[in-house]
Amino acid sequence: MPRLDDGTNGFIGHMTVSGIFTHHQKILIVDAPIPGRDDKRRILSYLGGLDLTSGRWDTPSHCLWSTLRTFHKNDFHQACLVTDQRTGPREPWHDVHCCLEGDAAWDVLQNFQDRCKCQGGKNLSLAAITEQDFIRRVDEQAVLQRDPDGWNAQIFRSIDERSAIFERGHNLITKKGRLLDASVQAAYVHHIRRATRFLYIENQYFIGSSHAWFSDPLKECTNLIPLEIVTKVVNMIKLGRDFRVYIVIPMFPEGAPESDAVQEILYWQYLTVEMMYIRIGIDRM
Repeated sequence: MPRLDDGTNGFIGHMTVSGIFTHHQKILIVDAPIPGRDDKRRILSYLGGLDLTSGRWDTPSHCLWSTLRTFHKNDFHQACLVTDQRTGPREPWHDVHCCLEGDAAWDVLQNFQDRCKCQGGKNLSLAAITEQDFIRRVDEQAVLQRDPDGWNAQIFRSIDERSAIFERGHNLITKKGRLLDASVQAAYVHHIRRATRFLYIENQYFIGSSHAWFSDPLKECTNLIPLEIVTKVVNMIKLGRDFRVYIVIPMFPEGAPESDAVQEILYWQYLTVEMMYIRIGIDRM
């Protein structure tokens, strides 16, 4: 869904924001029967990191060539190299998707409604989905019996008022004069501070705390996560406790490695990690 400009970026900024940037959340929300009940139905929400489009189907083996004439015969995608389906390789994908029900599924539904109300136009009409027809609270024990690998889950997001209309009760902050739901960052910080043995973070990008970089500081990427990790590591060193941090990122994000956009991202990631190593070395003394 395109990101709407709020009129504060000028003509060029408006064309850039509305024509290039998207707030692409990959979600699918459906209604489903409740096992053993006919009077009501339930909401299921599917969400994750992979785009819901062609060329993304993959398995843990991440085959590059052997499936070009079978599973990926008509499902080829490669944005990192100049090649085609005849020669390969295909682009492998490693990400997480999940199916939610109960309060978490309804939170995803609320996010969809918030965005549609903001960006769908004045004539948009959403179907009424209420607890009169759909059950919200679920029997967790019954769910776990159906799916022993299931987890309890909580939904967080990062989105501002250019892309969503917020209902009352949200814990919002202000950034550049705009209301912002920054619950993703708040959750990261909360769990970093609570960790006792290790942190494991896996993402396509790792950029942040740019106001603390030792060169080329930026104002645009000031999230606190890298500095929170630094503070955690330094405190554990001073306490004499064994503590590990695992940050898994790809060699380069999706796109041609030599392109300006990818090189810029790699440079920012380098500045982020450089800052963390230097500050840990300085602060632990």
